[in-house]
Amino acid sequence: DLDQDILQAQQEKDEAKKVRDVQHAEFVALQKDQLESSEALQRAITELQTPAASQEQKEVLLQRITKDGGSYEPALTAYLQLTNSGEEVRGSFRKKPPGVLKLMKDLREKFRQERLDADAAETAKEHEYGT
Repeated sequence: DLDQDILQAQQEKDEAKKVRDVQHAEFVALQKDQLESSEALQRAITELQTPAASQEQKEVLLQRITKDGGSYEPALTAYLQLTNSGEEVRGSFRKKPPGVLKLMKDLREKFRQERLDADAAETAKEHEYGT
């Protein structure tokens, strides 16, 4: 009877560890994706704030920052369609309310907050599991 209880407790512990390992792997993948998205947005913001980017440069930028997909892709696609003229990129963004640049900055902040929330949730799960 005691041996059976010990065996059951060990099985429950092993199952909890498997669940926790899966949760942690999902957290690590999410954090990596969120960090890459934030970094891509920062690169795009920096690039888009520079003057006189050519259409080809804009297309290369779009391809580079959307290679893994992302919720900001429609905004960047719309941006590419804004102008084919030689006007400054910075100027074209400031003329289009609310502005793709603002949208990208808002997304960057959203990703930052999601990373903080995920960190807090992961810490709570670690504490709950006892790791």
